[in-house]
Amino acid sequence: MPIGEASTEIVREAKERAVDLVVIGSRGYSQVREAFVGSTAWAVVQQSPVPVLLRRIEAVRNDPEAALEARASSLPDTLIHPTDFSTVAENAFPSVLALVKAGVRRVLLLHVHSVGDNGARAEGRAKLDLVAQRLRDAGCPHVDIDVRGGTPADEILAVGGKNVSDLVVMGTQGKGVLPALVVGSESRKVVRHAAAGVLLVPAGVRNG
Repeated sequence: MPIGEASTEIVREAKERAVDLVVIGSRGYSQVREAFVGSTAWAVVQQSPVPVLLRRIEAVRNDPEAALEARASSLPDTLIHPTDFSTVAENAFPSVLALVKAGVRRVLLLHVHSVGDNGARAEGRAKLDLVAQRLRDAGCPHVDIDVRGGTPADEILAVGGKNVSDLVVMGTQGKGVLPALVVGSESRKVVRHAAAGVLLVPAGVRNG
């Protein structure tokens, strides 16, 4: 039970103990007490050298002394994997495979491109087909692909990010439309508004 700033101590412990994953609760954007739990979770995401799993937590009652509980704790019904096909995005893929091998039976692969870019749409669909085949070969019975033009955070939330029973798995840096996702406003929007769990895999994390 270290004394100090919560996010700093969590990250320090993660480094010193060489942990594989940090799991932290995240309050919703509209919650009165989001300022504490939300800011701590976000600071951990920004600093953690290992993947961070954010689970939405809610008060079991409406009074100030209510305990918090996770809204979902089992394997997700659907795993949503946004990718821009960058090296960093690829770095998150082993986590997707590991969850499939652990029993996840449905995966949705998502690529977001600039609105009106038909070339990017066709290229994205072809690349997602290859990724989907890798998951089918690993034993996942239900793999869908979705290529959309728009804003990354909005599209992630639209395809399942607001479902408590789902999980979003993505890299924390990249190129093209999805990269700003864990260093800027787009990723924070996902983290703050997603009812689904969000697993963020940073660049350079060890996999395997």
